[in-house]
Amino acid sequence: MIPLKTKNNSSNMGAPQVELADIFKDHGSAFLAKHPAGSDERKVIRDIVSCRTPALGGHMDICKNGCGFLRLSFNSCRNRHCPKCQNLNKIRWLDNRAAKQLPTKYFHIVVTVPHQLNPVALRNKRLFYDLLFKASAESLIQLAKTWPRLKALPAVTAILHTWSQDLGYHVHLHLICSAGGLSLDGIKWIASAKRFLVHKDSLAKIVRAKFLDGLKKAYKLNKLTLTGNSGYLNNPPVFYKLIRKLRSKNWILDIKPPFSDPKNLFSYLGHYTHRVAISNQRILAAGPSGVTFRVRNNERPGTFKTIRLPAMEFMRRFLTHVLPPGYTRIRHYGLLSPKYANTSLELAKALIEQKPTNESPTTPKSAETWQQLLKKITGFDVTRCPQCGGNLKSASLSSFLNNIGKLLVLEPLWDTS
Repeated sequence: MIPLKTKNNSSNMGAPQVELADIFKDHGSAFLAKHPAGSDERKVIRDIVSCRTPALGGHMDICKNGCGFLRLSFNSCRNRHCPKCQNLNKIRWLDNRAAKQLPTKYFHIVVTVPHQLNPVALRNKRLFYDLLFKASAESLIQLAKTWPRLKALPAVTAILHTWSQDLGYHVHLHLICSAGGLSLDGIKWIASAKRFLVHKDSLAKIVRAKFLDGLKKAYKLNKLTLTGNSGYLNNPPVFYKLIRKLRSKNWILDIKPPFSDPKNLFSYLGHYTHRVAISNQRILAAGPSGVTFRVRNNERPGTFKTIRLPAMEFMRRFLTHVLPPGYTRIRHYGLLSPKYANTSLELAKALIEQKPTNESPTTPKSAETWQQLLKKITGFDVTRCPQCGGNLKSASLSSFLNNIGKLLVLEPLWDTS
């Protein structure tokens, strides 16, 4: 019998005592014995279970002053589905994107795909997600270019999410769009209305039309895999009936008011860019009765509630959110696209700031190490001894671990890979 694991609020440094890795470690083998899983899902399980353990190696930090300080750090798996491995990736991404931020306000748009298409999406993730990116971005830019009040090219970042708070399969796209754009003749910046970008219903209709047209084309070209729960759609009359039904359905699309201060954009973006389906902080307990975790209470905004799922169902839901290998889930369009990022984007920035455009280009900064990045964000210097302030040197753990094996149990404090 597996003992119940729960959070301990008084635990050292607030580290969670029950993690996603514990659940896969305790139940992963049983899950794989009963449920079919592809190589991608199996790799995610292996990586999460091995993350920051002796299995992935590591190093020992030793004080050069000889004060006796030692710190053992195990390597991270670096899998983008692992909740332990996203913070530094997020910081690096936000740091790199800061140079391309326009000094203007931004709108947040959310496009949601009807749940009737979930079976199709699960069997055709790459094609389905590509269609959502293409339909949403093209529709937004098309409307911004033709909307009488705007007629400009905006800067757009799109971020794919596939989950709801209870780990259900909920495919939606977050689009962060500048509150205005570069005029089509490229000579001025045109700001949008303070609380209005484009007409929400018009945008939803264009997204719906482009997405369903693309899906219908893929069906005609036999590019869709329709098996399991989507197998009934192999019958063309049934498939086209579903398409007609979805064309008459109002798609959920929300445009949120712009941020009050453009400087808040990247702290806001950080909540979306490198998220995984569930963080360790939300998992409260795991044991024979299931996995208990925290979710937002939509009936009472600003509050939370707990739900419990059987471990098998919890793992099944989590693994539905595994992305295809190498899939790009953050993409840039309009002024942020590669075509304009080094030309029209810089012109737009100069026009907004009312600066001359003939200034010498900014010298690209050199890439920072994870140690430098951590110090800049947290103020904590991992290269200095916390006991005497001396410099630390690193030594390989390979020979060290061969000698002591599992006798030594130390908890790593951060991602050191």
